Order: sequence, then C-alpha cells, then structure tokens
Amino acid sequence: MSRIIVDLRNELNIIVNGVKKIRIEEDACFKTLEKEGKFLSYPKDIQWSYYRAILILREKAINIGKSLSDNEIKRILDDFLIDLLYNNTDERMKTVEREIKQLFATIKSIGTEKHLFIMPINYITISGSMQIGDSQFFTLDETSLIEVKNQYSLDFSTILSDTRKKTEDMNRTNETSTYTLVIVEANDDDKAEELAILKTERCLNVLRLFYIDSPFTIRDEKIDHFVRDIIHVNLTTQSCSGSVRAINLDTLIGAPHIDVDIIQRMEKDGLTTISQLLSKDEDDLTPLEKDILTAIFWFGSAMKERQRDMKFVKLMTAIETILIPDGGTTKQHRLAARFASIIYNSDTPEERKKVYHIMKNLYQLRSSILHSGKGYVYEEDMGQAVAWSQRLILQLLKDIREQLSLSKLLEKKYPIDEKLVCV
Repeated sequence: MSRIIVDLRNELNIIVNGVKKIRIEEDACFKTLEKEGKFLSYPKDIQWSYYRAILILREKAINIGKSLSDNEIKRILDDFLIDLLYNNTDERMKTVEREIKQLFATIKSIGTEKHLFIMPINYITISGSMQIGDSQFFTLDETSLIEVKNQYSLDFSTILSDTRKKTEDMNRTNETSTYTLVIVEANDDDKAEELAILKTERCLNVLRLFYIDSPFTIRDEKIDHFVRDIIHVNLTTQSCSGSVRAINLDTLIGAPHIDVDIIQRMEKDGLTTISQLLSKDEDDLTPLEKDILTAIFWFGSAMKERQRDMKFVKLMTAIETILIPDGGTTKQHRLAARFASIIYNSDTPEERKKVYHIMKNLYQLRSSILHSGKGYVYEEDMGQAVAWSQRLILQLLKDIREQLSLSKLLEKKYPIDEKLVCV
C-alpha cells in the first residue's frame, strides 16, 4: 500500500470520528458545511487532520498532473466526506483504502480547460496593442472587445447585451481603460483566475524592466489614497508632536503612456527576446534563459516593493539568480568577479577592480539584511543595485542565443579577469 494512501487513511479516520452531522456551537468548530440538506460541523480538534488531508490531496493532484485551486481541493474533500458520512459509513470505513482510490480516480478524471481573461491594469495607458509572450495589452472599448469576441469565436450573450455599455461599465469600475488579455490552462475556474493574475503580473514585471519608476499594477493592488497618523516624541528634549499626512497616489504618480515608438524601442532593447522566451514551453528553455526570466521577475517585484531593504534584497537576488546559478561557497567573490568581467569587460583592470569591490560590498549588505536583519540601504546603494541589475539583464538578453549556460558564456565571451581572483 502506498505511503500517500496510508497517510490519507490515518487523517480520514480522525476526521470521520470527529466530524458531527449536527450543528454545534460556533466557537467549537472551525468550519460548517451544508449541501443538499446534509450538514457537517468540523470541531476544532480535527482541524489539523482536515488540513493534512488537503495537503495530501494536493500532493496527489500534482503527482498526476492536475493543477487544482485550494477551493477545488476543499470541495472535493467535503463532497467525499458528505457522501461517506451519510451513506453506510461503518461498512465503507472497513475498506477505506478502496474509497481513497475512488477519490483519487475522481481527481484524475478532472479535465484541463483553456480560459481567457481580460484583466484590468492601472496607472498605464497604451496606444494600439502590445504583445508580451502570448499575452496582449490593449485599450478596452467597444471595437476592441468585438475584435476579441470575433478572434476567439466567443459568445458574450450570457454576460452582456450591450457591448459599448459593458466596456464603459468595466472602465468606470476598474478606473482604467488598459487591459491585458491572457490565456491559461487549468483544471478549475478558481485556479484559472489565480494563474491569470500570476501571468499578468509576470507581464508587468517585464514592463518594469523598461519603466523602473512606473507604478502600473493589477487592479487588485491599486491604492489611490491613504492617511497616516503618527505620534512623535523626542526623548532627548521631551517634546511631543503628532502629524497626519494624507497621500493621494493619483497626484504623485504619472501614468506612463506607451505608444508605437516606445513599443518599438522596447522591442529593440530586449522586449522581443523576452516575448519569445515567454512563448516557449518551460522544458524548451535553456538554463541561461530560465535564469534570465527569473531575474526579470525578481527585478519587477523589486520595482513595486515599498520597503527599502526588501527592495534591495530582491534586486540583488535578481543579480544572484543569473550570476550564481550553481550556488556553492564563495558566492560573494564569484558574483562580484563575474559581474565585473561581464559588464565591464572592455574597461580597464583598475575599473573592473573598483566595480568588483563595490559589488562585493553590495552583496555583503544583502546577506546581512537577509540573514541577520541588520544593515541600512543608502540611496546610492539602491541606485547602484537598480542600475546594475537592469544593465546585467539587458546585456545578457543580447547574448542569450550564443550559449546555453552562464559558464559557457563566461568561457567563450566574458573570461573572468584573473587579477580579480587574487584581490
């Protein structure tokens, strides 16, 4: 008998013996369920077993290639428990292993479907459309929605009767006319939406590589206005003050407008290459291509990070992802030497040595923040990390087709400056 069946059987025994088919006091249970006239109360003392059962089912789903949302896994487990507890429970628990195999068969039978989402993007406007991977940024109006409808042979009749009114309502509700069209494959609707949000965010991270000061964001993360009220006491002078500050982000943030000329410039600088990488199956990417994509997403995440030290850590992680894919020891030295040798390849040895020492210090600061929570990121440190991580990614996007891995690229094009090894 497999380990996963034994583990689930053990948790099911606890759940079945603990769950109640009647209402119990609200503060005594962590969950209640009512379906088709059948009722279950889940006492708090079986909560861990319930969540363990969910973890086991998720593991099984992943093993058989099913991408299920948390809500779908809970629904499957709850339906199973209702059926088990309301139909010959004692007899079926004697052969619970067979019941578990049936449950696994139910998960295996769930099909994969394609889903299309039109997701709102705030703080950005666009002329025409722009492609990133297989996702498309565009301005939503009646014409563009009809084009989407015709391109994918969609039937919107169940959600709208007036195309113009629908687009106007969406733009008013979302406070934007810029959207991205993404297509994902998933085994349930909730998981499809999770993947669509993730895919949209990946596209925005790509844009942040070219617009480092721009705040565009998915609708879920849009914040227009906040008020901060603090108390400040100078303990040396024993003076006390308070301040209330209202910040309207709409007045502070200039939403970039992307037109055809800007799109063409970004494509020349690397957007076309990134789109080609995003359109590939993950298994078809080279190690270097995977590392560059990961670095882009770390960079993009850093650009929207408001906490200074975490922003810095993410930027240094972007650099580390590319330059130290092999991990190991002496990472600080190897990262600094590789960076100086790649980006300052044509500069003087003295300049490379200077860059080497600056990068070592930056990486040491990153490690101090990450491992001990100590270290202050000065403006010049942040500026250097932003500039260098962006420059490294854009440079290697130009070299990406020359070699399959960083080690080969270093060997063939950017040999390590031997003088740095002895620094």
